Amino acid sequence: MKGTKRAARLHFLALGLCVSSWAPMVPIAKARLGLDDGMLGMMLLLFGLGALGAMPIAGSLVHYYGSRRITLISGICASLLLPFLAMAFSPLFLSLALFLFGIATGALNVSMNAQAVAIEAKESSSLMSGFHCLFSIGGLAAVSAISILLELKWPLSFSAGAVSLIIFLIFMLQGRYLLSWNEEGGCRHEESKRFTLPGFNLIFLGAICFIAFMAEGSMLDWSAEFLRSSRAYHPSVAGIGYGLFSVTMAFGRLFGDFLVRKFNPMVVFQLGSFLAAMGFAIVVYLPVKHGELIGFSLIGLGASNIVPILFSTSGRMFPASPGFALTFVTTFGYVGGVLGPAFIGFLAQATNLSFSLASLSICLIVAGASGRFIFASPPREPAMG
Repeated sequence: MKGTKRAARLHFLALGLCVSSWAPMVPIAKARLGLDDGMLGMMLLLFGLGALGAMPIAGSLVHYYGSRRITLISGICASLLLPFLAMAFSPLFLSLALFLFGIATGALNVSMNAQAVAIEAKESSSLMSGFHCLFSIGGLAAVSAISILLELKWPLSFSAGAVSLIIFLIFMLQGRYLLSWNEEGGCRHEESKRFTLPGFNLIFLGAICFIAFMAEGSMLDWSAEFLRSSRAYHPSVAGIGYGLFSVTMAFGRLFGDFLVRKFNPMVVFQLGSFLAAMGFAIVVYLPVKHGELIGFSLIGLGASNIVPILFSTSGRMFPASPGFALTFVTTFGYVGGVLGPAFIGFLAQATNLSFSLASLSICLIVAGASGRFIFASPPREPAMG
């Protein structure tokens, strides 16, 4: 299993590279194509619709063909589509490229998390935080690499192509080490035993997960644009906000399991929510030069363990089966991740981008305050026999 775990970590790294490469391209694409906040928000909505449409289909394909095969197909497609985002010569071309990129990354998200669940079951230990830590590191690496290449006067298309090649090679060289369909079979059979309608607690948990993913997705799509338009950063360095967010998120996930064991999930969840809310407030309102960078760092640190805790909690919610509960909450989360940034764009069009980001601070305060209700859910009944 050592080779399998290594391959899975590299694939999560590649997923982070792929998704986060779009962040430093946003202000450049917006300026080159003459887009306003509303037009950009509509394009991000197309990206989200592509991902959301692909997720349930990918889930079915993973069930019948295994996550390894779907991971390879979607990962290779995503790596090949990435340079087209940089080469877009018209709003229509960029819209189509984002829609297809959303389909590929949405399917990849589903298949990679399914692979991670299967590996955890085989190992009988918690590994998800480590996998998602590699995803965060990949996000940092992508933003750093493209920003450095742009600073060295590389054309954006060449910079994106270089990152795309790395992603492509990871999938081609490491994909064969992932668990096969037969090796995943026991895990899928166990998860598909029972279907249960979601109760109020599960729906409420999904809504909180929606907020958490919306905050993370807004960092990906709007942090660079905020620094460029509201803080006059040069486009070549505007990705630093998302870079700091990724660094502190990866750092927080390194110690997430330790913190949960030392304190308890509710304390870590609430402190993380309030810390991320403080980060958004600092980004928008702190009247200190480069103080917004402190805010981006706090957002990453606070948000780092919110989603893993929510996923873990959903799997223990009685009477829903663990597989159904996790799928339900994950879907709610990804809806927030892909539709939330589009909503931020529409709200920015009606008001301004600063107000839009500040509204996320209020949402996170509400999420943190609701922690007592989330963790008051009845525990799962022990298995009989």
